[in-house]
Order: sequence, then structure tokens, then C-alpha cells
Amino acid sequence: MSSEIVVALLAFAGTLSGVIGTVYTASKKTTYQLQRLEEKVDKLEAKVDKHNHFYERVAVIENNDKIYEKLLERHDKEIERLGACLNKVIEKGV
Repeated sequence: MSSEIVVALLAFAGTLSGVIGTVYTASKKTTYQLQRLEEKVDKLEAKVDKHNHFYERVAVIENNDKIYEKLLERHDKEIERLGACLNKVIEKGV
């Protein structure tokens, strides 16, 4: 083999090893970055789930608040009615 062919083969081998090393390193870096991104997405999903559960609980509380307001209104009317009856009893002197 002539020296030019040996030099060409050595240059090709060096170039090939450089390309393979670069692709391997880039692949590792990309994989690492994807893992970090997945971790961030998981954390964000957990926060969204927590927020959604909070929102659902607030909706339940607001619904209960409306129910309690209606009960209070009914009790206020009953108290007024009983107060009127008591005033009548007091006026009659019984």
C-alpha cells in the first residue's frame, strides 16, 4: 500500500471516530436535557393538579355557603315569626 492510502485511511478513521464521539456526546446531552424537561413537566403537572383540587374544594365551599345562607334566611324568618307570637302573648298578658 502506498503511503497516501495509509494516510487517507488514518484520516478517515480519525474523522469517523470524531463524528461517532460527537454524535454520542450530543445524544447523551439531549437525553439528559429531555430527562430534566420531563422532571419539570411532572412538577408542573403536580402543581396544576393541586390547583385543580383547590378549585374544586372552593366550588364545594361556595355551594355550601349558598345552602347555609338559605338556612339562615329561613331561621331568621322563623325567629321573626316567633318574636311576633311572643309579642302578642306579652301584649295579651298571658
